[in-house]
Amino acid sequence: MENICLDDKKRHSGCTCCHHHQHSQKPWYKQSNLYKVLIGISSFALSYINASIANYCLFIAALILGGEVYFTAVRNFFRGHMFDENLLMTIASGGAFYLGDYHEAIGIVMFYQIGEFFEGLATTKSQQKVKQMLDMRVKNIKVQQPDGTFSLLPSEKVTPQAIVLVATGERIPLDGTVHAGTGSLDTSSLTGESFPLEVKPGDKVLSGMLNCGAPLQIYVEKNLADSMVSKLVQITEVAAAQKPHLEKFITKFARYYTPFIVLAAILATIFPHPDQWKAQLPIALTFLIISCPCALVISIPLSFFTGIGRAAKRGIFFKNSAILEGLHSIKAVAFDKTGTLTEGHFNVQAVQAENEMEFWRYLASLEKYSNHPLAKAILTAYAPISNDFLNLSNVKEVSGYGIQGEYRGKQVICGRADFLAQKNIATPTVNSPYTAIFLAIDDKYYGHILLGDNLRPGSKELITELAQKGLHFTLLTGDRPEPAHAIAKQLGINDVSAGLLPAEKLIKLKKLRQTYGPILFVGDGINDAPVLANADIGIAMGEGADSATEAADIVLLKNTVQHIALSWQISDQTRYLAYENIVLALGIKIIIIGLSLAGYTSLWGAVFADTGATLLCIANALRGFYK
Repeated sequence: MENICLDDKKRHSGCTCCHHHQHSQKPWYKQSNLYKVLIGISSFALSYINASIANYCLFIAALILGGEVYFTAVRNFFRGHMFDENLLMTIASGGAFYLGDYHEAIGIVMFYQIGEFFEGLATTKSQQKVKQMLDMRVKNIKVQQPDGTFSLLPSEKVTPQAIVLVATGERIPLDGTVHAGTGSLDTSSLTGESFPLEVKPGDKVLSGMLNCGAPLQIYVEKNLADSMVSKLVQITEVAAAQKPHLEKFITKFARYYTPFIVLAAILATIFPHPDQWKAQLPIALTFLIISCPCALVISIPLSFFTGIGRAAKRGIFFKNSAILEGLHSIKAVAFDKTGTLTEGHFNVQAVQAENEMEFWRYLASLEKYSNHPLAKAILTAYAPISNDFLNLSNVKEVSGYGIQGEYRGKQVICGRADFLAQKNIATPTVNSPYTAIFLAIDDKYYGHILLGDNLRPGSKELITELAQKGLHFTLLTGDRPEPAHAIAKQLGINDVSAGLLPAEKLIKLKKLRQTYGPILFVGDGINDAPVLANADIGIAMGEGADSATEAADIVLLKNTVQHIALSWQISDQTRYLAYENIVLALGIKIIIIGLSLAGYTSLWGAVFADTGATLLCIANALRGFYK
């Protein structure tokens, strides 16, 4: 997990800037929609119990449950967006009022509000789970005082020309230059570059970089608002504002269903006897009541509620139902590399030495004196092999290059090829996308080791499975071209863009959308937040940066790429369940409509077509919990 906060109330990993667009989530029992539903249902029930106050109760229920629906229908009508579920419910409810069936009129909108509550409950619970997953971030910076000591100050109060202390494992809080100390910085969360950045006094550093070496003193050159992490948040906010809108399933369905039903009601009014339309109006209104989408507007949101719940049980958090349904429209998938398709840390890829065991002993004995990420990777790989270390003397590390020491009079050196070249030690040319560390004993090459980032388990299987859907794959990374193309080749991804800054990733994403259509992006770093926010659907790895998690639409808590395919599977199953409810509801309604037009049913038949179908669809939707 990451280490820098945004502000007092909302923490984003790696980001020390204030985020003014926070959206606090209320617990489910404090949602205003719950009180609306409870008061409305209570008033509705009282109208049956006490006849003397029935009219007052019905008026209150109509105002609370139907007010928003009626207002939205009128507003959308004048805005040109008339054919939605709000208009159909308003017409059906108005028809029931005209026919004197006030309970049915209110029941129509009551079921709708219950459905909306279920959908809102699913979204709120999912978002709260994501919030709970994020650690509290450090929000203060160690700033040097006139007497040379360091004290904590809020990040927003630290000004340029200050000297700040960044301990091992902490992130650079503000942009500046190294004032004192040498070390290694992990820049993968900003650039995707897996190889550490070696820094010394005078080198530029950016906020968000992770200090992997010795403590550093940083001379601050930019305040909080102008630092890299703040700029990334600003880019993310703009990107989120430009994000394509995913329409709710029920709204898309109502766009076609509503005009069809309204037209059918008009035809039922004027045919077969146009001059008797007043006498035929009750038949048309009864038809509208039967056709009211109560069963649909409660069972479809409930279907997605169960889908979101099933996903959450498996550690997949959808932030709303439109995302769950919208996966089927995706045409292209863009992946970040480091920490997404790969594990995000160095592993030994190969060893080349005549005496491999002796090579390991010399190399590990040197590297145990270093805090460099490559040294840690070597020691981790050596631990299962042996715990035998040589007793070296006069050990000296040259930051960013290598380390040297003595063993029984022998000079032992390891490091990059250029470090050994400085000492006139010849090393073989290594053509590999991985990082090579060479070992020399008494000025003679002894062997080398290759270190690089491994594929995350399941990455190949994911690409194979998603390829069956006809999706286009691309790799967008800030890492160097060599490792990027090597990983892409292993996965069978032909479209690769490497060395990208966050803004450049965003530009690439927009071009991909223009070429292929709706696009999904999977990432985990601070630098991925703008792209995650702008993608049609963004998926963040749960162990990634908090800013990425906040910007994404789907969060994979278990951090496994297999859950990307599982997300698609749950989405498809949920959509099928919603389609089943549509067929079930419309099938019942068509039968009752036929009987009604033939004169075999009364208004109670219409009520059964509405309420009965609703109960059956609810029971079917709840099956989604057990799939």
